[in-house]
Amino acid sequence: MTKNAGFTLIELMMVVAIIGILAVVAIPVYQDYIVKAQINRAVGELSAYKAPFEERAGSGGSVTNNDIGYNPSSLTTGSQAINIGTLNPDGSGQLQVTMGGQRPPKIVRVDPTC
Repeated sequence: MTKNAGFTLIELMMVVAIIGILAVVAIPVYQDYIVKAQINRAVGELSAYKAPFEERAGSGGSVTNNDIGYNPSSLTTGSQAINIGTLNPDGSGQLQVTMGGQRPPKIVRVDPTC
C-alpha cells in the first residue's frame, strides 16, 4: 500500500480561491491608502509655504512663487510661472495647487466650471 503525498485538485482550487478573495479586498484598500498618502504629501509640501505666505500677506506685499520659495512638486501641476498664492482684497488669501503629475489615477480633477 503506497501513500500519496501531495495536494488534490480541490485543495489547490480552494487555495487559489482564497488568494483571489483576499486580493479583491486588499487591492482597493491599498489604492485608497496610496491616494490618502499622496494627498497628505501634497498638503505637507504646501504647509512649508504657509509661514512665508502669511508673512508676505501680513505685510501687504505681493505674493509670488519666488517670494515664498515655491518649488514645484512631482505630485502637482504647479509651475514656477503660475503663482500658487492668491491674496484677496480683504487681506485673506490661499495657497492652491492642482493634483497632477505623478498622482494616482483614482484622483480625478474636478472642473469647477461644470
